[in-house]
Amino acid sequence: MKEQRNRCWASALVLALAAGLAALCFLRLSRPDGAQRDSYLGCTEEDSGGWTFFTEEGLAEPVFGFGGYLDGIPAEGTGPVAAERALGEAGQRRFLQFICYGTGLQVFLDGKLLYTDFPEEENRADTFLEGVDPEGIQYDGLRLPLPSDCAGKRLRVVTYGPSVDGLRQAVFPTQVSRFSDAAIQATGTVWPVAAMTARVILGLFLLLVFVLVALAGMALGTLGMVDYYGAGVLTVLIFYIFRGRKWWCLLGQLLALYWVNVELLGGLMYPVRLLGMEFELCQQGLALLALIPVWLYHGRQGHHSKPFQYACYAFYPVHMLVLAIVLRCVNR
Repeated sequence: MKEQRNRCWASALVLALAAGLAALCFLRLSRPDGAQRDSYLGCTEEDSGGWTFFTEEGLAEPVFGFGGYLDGIPAEGTGPVAAERALGEAGQRRFLQFICYGTGLQVFLDGKLLYTDFPEEENRADTFLEGVDPEGIQYDGLRLPLPSDCAGKRLRVVTYGPSVDGLRQAVFPTQVSRFSDAAIQATGTVWPVAAMTARVILGLFLLLVFVLVALAGMALGTLGMVDYYGAGVLTVLIFYIFRGRKWWCLLGQLLALYWVNVELLGGLMYPVRLLGMEFELCQQGLALLALIPVWLYHGRQGHHSKPFQYACYAFYPVHMLVLAIVLRCVNR
């Protein structure tokens, strides 16, 4: 018994270590190094990020609002706003990522076109486009590769869109690395695998706990000499696990109780001849007939009265007495 208990504890320890290692591996996959973390190239009142802004009228001063965040660039109507800055050392962040809705973009690096939403137009870094319609343009995660020698080069992002309350909105990119793609792929692959692994480990742990509880209950039931000893305790656990009225609960009760009463307890076997066939019927297996009234019970109290209550109390000892008298008469 002691050796079996030690094996159970060893199995639980192995499962816990496996779960911990799986969690550590996932955390390592999902956390970038410092050089791989995304860098948002934004503009605030406290840190302009080196950005300068231009409209059709020329150089424009940005307007900052609550918390020092950028509200927009002063301009009326629908038209472009250009934002320029020098890029720093890219390191592993070799991509510019844009997220915008209802606006069109032109992206230049040192006057060279990197991207445009208006390929049919003559895209030049020193002029704005006229009469373009950015409505309906949207993307979530547009990614543009940067050359390895982009450090110190002038980035120009031209945004075409409507003004809101006399302010035009500029779109700022995020400088990202290939880790972002790897993280997305890892999240899409590792998370389901990790979730499945966690479920399997949890299921095995619960199964181990159930086995330990069942063994302890059977041992205590045998020592305490309850009805049917350990098998009686196991019967209670079976009804608890397969509680409910779904088909798999009823089937589980039938199969589990068959194993307990016929295979585990066994007992007297009666030879039976039926339709020319002979077989043996296990006496204890007749206990399965008790499932019929159990399944027919609808959860509500039936007929109830004082005489009926006391009659039910008396039924068990009285029917045992009647059976003893019948047996005595038969054996004379």
